[in-house]
Amino acid sequence: KLLPPSGKGTAVDCHVIDNSDGSYTCKYLPTKALAEVDIMVSVNGTRLSGTPFKASFEPGKTDATNCRAFGEGLHEGVAGAVCTFQIIARDAYNNRRLTGGDVFRVHVDAQSTFQREASTFMKKWSTEAEITDNGNGVYDVSWTTN
Repeated sequence: KLLPPSGKGTAVDCHVIDNSDGSYTCKYLPTKALAEVDIMVSVNGTRLSGTPFKASFEPGKTDATNCRAFGEGLHEGVAGAVCTFQIIARDAYNNRRLTGGDVFRVHVDAQSTFQREASTFMKKWSTEAEITDNGNGVYDVSWTTN
């Protein structure tokens, strides 16, 4: 079993395979990124010498479907002024990424509820946002209307 620190999740059962040569292979899928995990190993209820083994699990690669964006620049702004918001990178299991290096792209298109002529003009306006990688899984996004 994988045992997370007290109050930091639930134990994870392992799939154990007998290799028929006196050794065993243990397979498990950690889904929670934790800095400290105890791996308890026992045979027929008796713990192996040296157990628990200490391990840590980092977040997996970024999964865009779990990333989050928040900030005023997503909902409102002032013409000619810089609008900002942040993107928080997360992996496939919704663990927050703790390092940078991802390549996000933000494209801003104007929309209008005005009459058809104004709407046609507005569709011609668009911009690419500037993105700053903070190196910790957080990305600052800024854009402006010109």
